[in-house]
Amino acid sequence: MIWEADARKENINYYRINAAAEEKKQNPIIIIGEAVTSASLAAAIEMECGRKARVLCPLVSDAELLRPGDTKAREEDDLIREIKTADVVIADPLYRALCTGKEFYSLPHTAFSGRIYEKAMPNLIARKLGADKAKQATGKGTIC
Repeated sequence: MIWEADARKENINYYRINAAAEEKKQNPIIIIGEAVTSASLAAAIEMECGRKARVLCPLVSDAELLRPGDTKAREEDDLIREIKTADVVIADPLYRALCTGKEFYSLPHTAFSGRIYEKAMPNLIARKLGADKAKQATGKGTIC
């Protein structure tokens, strides 16, 4: 009887953990950055990982450069409101302070942090988003 109770308890915990993981997969990955690179990265995440990704563009850009569902976020309040909907954020390290409680992947960009993180700027061209590359670039596992 005790073993059966423990097994039921473990099953309940298993389902809770899986439900939380599935819920996390349903929330979009937020990418904060300039329109072209960020939209390209979002498309790559969606193709390789099967997860929804949204771009928040805080820079002046033509609406044609943004995909449906992507947003111009010119004000800090707009960014904070949108970040609340995500579990994962990819952005310049200077945005980390807005992303407390979120899984954060640093993607330095000259337009945001200047040359402070120049040596940490990854080359995203012709790269897979797999665990080995993500771990090398961020020290973490895959973003998928």
